[in-house]
Amino acid sequence: DCWSLNRADRGGLILDARTGICWNVAELDFKSLYPTLMLKHNISGETVNCECCKGDDGERIPELGYHVCSRWRGIVPRAIELPLRKRMRYKELIKEAGDGRLRTVYRSRSDALKWILVTAFGYLGYRNAKFGSREAHLAVCALARETLLKAIRIAEENGFEVIHGIVDSLWVRREGADDQDYLELAKKIEDETGLRISYEGRYRWIAFLPSKTHPGRPANNRYFGVFMDGRLKYRGIEARRRDTPPIIRKMQLEILEKLAEARDPEQLREKAIEALEIYRGYARRLILGDVPIEDLAITQVLSMDPDDYAVEIRQAVAAKHLERIGVKVVPGQAVTYVVAGTSGLSKAIPIQLIEEGSYRLEPYLRMLEKAAYTVITPILEGLGSLTERMA
Repeated sequence: DCWSLNRADRGGLILDARTGICWNVAELDFKSLYPTLMLKHNISGETVNCECCKGDDGERIPELGYHVCSRWRGIVPRAIELPLRKRMRYKELIKEAGDGRLRTVYRSRSDALKWILVTAFGYLGYRNAKFGSREAHLAVCALARETLLKAIRIAEENGFEVIHGIVDSLWVRREGADDQDYLELAKKIEDETGLRISYEGRYRWIAFLPSKTHPGRPANNRYFGVFMDGRLKYRGIEARRRDTPPIIRKMQLEILEKLAEARDPEQLREKAIEALEIYRGYARRLILGDVPIEDLAITQVLSMDPDDYAVEIRQAVAAKHLERIGVKVVPGQAVTYVVAGTSGLSKAIPIQLIEEGSYRLEPYLRMLEKAAYTVITPILEGLGSLTERMA
């Protein structure tokens, strides 16, 4: 009934992160968790709550009580088996390949297969899908929740603290633990769940960020950190956004590289203070006009016809400028522009029409300060305005 469906429709499990800096943290990811569960448990539109296994036959889905057919192998598992097996092999080849060009090819193929598998899961819950059903979609989510809960239990029983968990990933730590300790934990989780684990690596430190709209709460998809080998990883910050101007991305990555030099909390604070100079340098360049116009370009996608927007947002304004010179822009197309003029959004000028140096300073200074704040304030709480510190 409707109440059962409402109770079952919970999505993946998320264990909120504690905002701030954590040291010596390992990241463990289940490999292609949802497609693997679909294959392992025979999840398909016609196999979940089938007519032939209404009695005691068939596997039961945790929490939901749904049953899965034990007599018929589902169409969806049969369809995804080969793409899933190929993707797993390409992931191995990426690690084995010594040639950078080959790694790029393997990564591209792995990514293409990933989206095929993501689509296979998404279509299970699509109302017009011929080979899906809402119950099949919910069954996969329930199995994923049970899997992550089991992994959390295993980690805690082995003395690890679970810092964060989200759908198919875990961040765990234990004082003094090294790579071998974390690899042994990954193996225990693999053995008990029967699912493959990818050991992403050990962070020297990682920062989990608060929500922009609710600063007292964590934003579970916003973090940045540095692995023990110096690799950076960041999600949900300006450097990852497609609409971030190149100059903002360059500054934020330069700051992250500076922070990555830290080996302990005291050094991290020192590097954060040094990073302020990086911010000041970029701000000076903006003020002096020493920035190529390409580094100020903002690229955004139109979701509808430019004339259909009720509010004049920048990409729509830029698209209208293009249409005045005979360039037709349609929904789904990207528009690249620079914020120019003296005020308002009406001066979002397509990069094809902008003159060198004719950008509006204030919006870019605000974007620059916001991006610097994102990666510096978790380390230097109570920092105050970065603009004030420039004086």
